Amino acid sequence: MAVIAAVKDCLTAQVPRIPWLFNRRTTMPKYNARVDRNQAEIVEAFRRYGASVAHTHTLGHGFPDLVVGYRGQNWLVEVKDWMKPPSQRKLTPAEQEFRDAWRGSYYVVETVGDVAALIEAHCKLEEAA
Repeated sequence: MAVIAAVKDCLTAQVPRIPWLFNRRTTMPKYNARVDRNQAEIVEAFRRYGASVAHTHTLGHGFPDLVVGYRGQNWLVEVKDWMKPPSQRKLTPAEQEFRDAWRGSYYVVETVGDVAALIEAHCKLEEAA
């Protein structure tokens, strides 16, 4: 009985909604979205490790720059330019709102070293399992 009650509670729990995902009128892509100057090298680094990468920076509304698939996992990745001052590398309010509401894997990457650390951490988790 306790298991059934727990499942029922889980199914009826309030899940934060990401407004633009549920409003068709606001999902038009932003074609003038800026690309961080290091995004190409970040994408190349992920691909060298065998990951697949989809560019999503044009979606806007706080959605991360990349969707990365690696060994059966999907990660949302926000790219920040490490050459900018720390105040300019912060998540925008829309990015922070999206991150707070997202229930999956979300990472902020600034350098190729961050990519290597993310891949290494994932491999260690796989080994431990």
